[in-house]
Amino acid sequence: MKVFGKDKAFEWAGIPCLVWVGVVVLAFNHLVYPFVAEFCPWIKPVDLPPEYWTALGWIICGLFGKKAAVTFAEKKDDNPSDKANASINYINDMGSAFAPDPEDVKDGNGRK
Repeated sequence: MKVFGKDKAFEWAGIPCLVWVGVVVLAFNHLVYPFVAEFCPWIKPVDLPPEYWTALGWIICGLFGKKAAVTFAEKKDDNPSDKANASINYINDMGSAFAPDPEDVKDGNGRK
């Protein structure tokens, strides 16, 4: 069951794009810029407003919350007694697969 499904491309791709903007800016400012600044002094680090970083934190927390809600909804739909019965049936089937055939079982005197 898909609880939070999106139909339009912008709806399912918009949030990952916002997250990737933050990743690319951090990578540029801390990995690329220090090397490029020596050769190209006119290039400046990319500054994003503090509101972006605050919103990004909320977005990431929201994604974790969404994942928790979906997991909770999926677990709520599962019936634990069905799983327990399936496990018991599986164990019983495995036991009967290894049990000897009743016709081959000898009595206490070694006779069939």
